[in-house]
Amino acid sequence: WGLNTHGQTGHKDQELLENPQKMDLLIENGSTFFQSASCGASFSMLLTKSGGLFVCGSNKYGQIGFDPKETKEVFQLKQIKSESIKKITQVSCGKEHSLLLTYDKKVFSF
Repeated sequence: WGLNTHGQTGHKDQELLENPQKMDLLIENGSTFFQSASCGASFSMLLTKSGGLFVCGSNKYGQIGFDPKETKEVFQLKQIKSESIKKITQVSCGKEHSLLLTYDKKVFSF
């Protein structure tokens, strides 16, 4: 719960969440399990057990992995799909940036 002015809680229709609320996860196959989450100043990232990544919130500086000229904010969890980033094992968010560690020990930042 908390401030949601940029969609950082994954609830697209509320600006302030005063109590914890379950996230409605629109996952294609229905069998995605999350293992960890990390949050920045106004964005969130959720890592799946299979190495997938879902994001929501502000993308003002590209911190959730999209071109900031095209996508300023994401108000519902959206999966990051990239040919160069495969099987993420760890994610860490700073105030306005993100770091990803992959299974093959590569580090990506945005």
